[in-house]
Amino acid sequence: MNNIPLGVKLLLAPALAVLLLVLVGAACYAGLARQREAIHQIVEVHYPQVLSGTQLTEQLQAVQGTAYKLLAWQNSNYSEAQRGALARQIQTELQALGATAQGLRQASDRTARDAEQAASIESQVTAFAKNIRSAIDIADADALLGTNVMIKGEAPFKQLLGHLADLRLAQQAQARDAAARAQRAYNTALTTTLAVVGLGLLASLGLGSWVRATIVRSISSIHAAALRLRTGDLSAMPAVAGQDEVARSAQALAETVGTLRGTLGHVVQASQQIDVAIQEIARGNADLSTRTERQASELQEASAGMAHLLTAVSENSHSAQSAAGLAEQSFKAAEEGGSIVNQVVKVMGDITSSARQIHDITSVIDGIAFQTNILALNAAVEAARAGEQGRGFAVVAAEVRTLSLRSATAASEIKRLITDSSERIDAGAGLVNEAGAAMRRIVDAAASLAATVERISGASKTQNGSIATMTRTVANIDAATQQNSALVEEAAAAADSLRQESERLVRAVSMFKMGAAH
Repeated sequence: MNNIPLGVKLLLAPALAVLLLVLVGAACYAGLARQREAIHQIVEVHYPQVLSGTQLTEQLQAVQGTAYKLLAWQNSNYSEAQRGALARQIQTELQALGATAQGLRQASDRTARDAEQAASIESQVTAFAKNIRSAIDIADADALLGTNVMIKGEAPFKQLLGHLADLRLAQQAQARDAAARAQRAYNTALTTTLAVVGLGLLASLGLGSWVRATIVRSISSIHAAALRLRTGDLSAMPAVAGQDEVARSAQALAETVGTLRGTLGHVVQASQQIDVAIQEIARGNADLSTRTERQASELQEASAGMAHLLTAVSENSHSAQSAAGLAEQSFKAAEEGGSIVNQVVKVMGDITSSARQIHDITSVIDGIAFQTNILALNAAVEAARAGEQGRGFAVVAAEVRTLSLRSATAASEIKRLITDSSERIDAGAGLVNEAGAAMRRIVDAAASLAATVERISGASKTQNGSIATMTRTVANIDAATQQNSALVEEAAAAADSLRQESERLVRAVSMFKMGAAH
């Protein structure tokens, strides 16, 4: 958890709440969509079919009654005009009946079952209308026959009314099912919303409390370490793991405390070392006083030694001149050796060039042997084609092929030997080149030796004059030795003052508690 950045931690609970809010919205949307579909089924499908079925039933009954009324008028004293008007009314009602049946079929096209039922009702309505028209047409000639036709159509008419009643009942049942689905969708959406909201509240509170506890625990550890630091306890180290901002701050504080503790440790160690050094300085001052007295007597002995040194320098000058002559002879001998080595290098180069030429010639021989082998193979093939007449030629071709193979083998062996010799010659040439370089270095060293010996000879001459200067210097050192005695006393006083300052520094640092060393 402490590896998560602090900003991300603070956003966890709001992010969870937003996520749950999105889930609530999705659940509500799904519930509303199901409700909308159920309402659409009720309003746009089931109710129009129920309405159309009811209207169609009323129209059927009206047409049936009007038809019987017309048949009754046929046997009464109604005028032709009245009967004609009633017949036209029946035709109008039949047209309206057909339109209503067609509308019912169109409204029932959403499912196969409803469409099949509506189509059956439409066909029955068509048959009913046809029966009504037939009865009216027959009644114009014979009212009794027309009445019989109407009576025969009563059974299909009642069956049609039963089908319409079944249609209304089925659509009403489907409407109730759609309403039940809408209610279930509402209940599901409500339950889901309440559950998600409750879960979101619990999760947000739990996650927020957890994040708060994590942050407070880390900050409390840093605060406790800071309180201990205030009292001078440098062993206080905040124990906060992780990579978030608080953990990095705790780690930075721990590193700072560690650095401070190391610095103070160095100060304490340096103070102790200063104290030891001061004691050594005090002892050194005592020793220095004693040595100063001895130095005065030793300076007198040094003056006597200068005379002996002058004699030794003269002898060194003579020896240096002799060494210069020997160095010149060595230089000439080294130059002659270098010339000889250069000649050897040139000869080795010529040998290497000759070996390469032999290698090229061997390659040519190898190629000739290969071509001869090919020609021998071709000759053997031709001899085989010639049969008995070419048998002798085949033997010769085989011998030629054998010789070419042996030539190729010998050429390869020669090439290998020449290659091996060339490698050895190259190695020898490398060694000769190294020898030449070594001889050149010897020549350079001999020249340097000659120059060095010459410089030694000049230096010996210079030393004669330097010895006189050293004699005067010894006298000056004797005077300075007398002054050193006074300086020794001053150094002792300064060392005592430095010791007191060191003690105060140790007391000031001792207030800090270092804890275990790291």
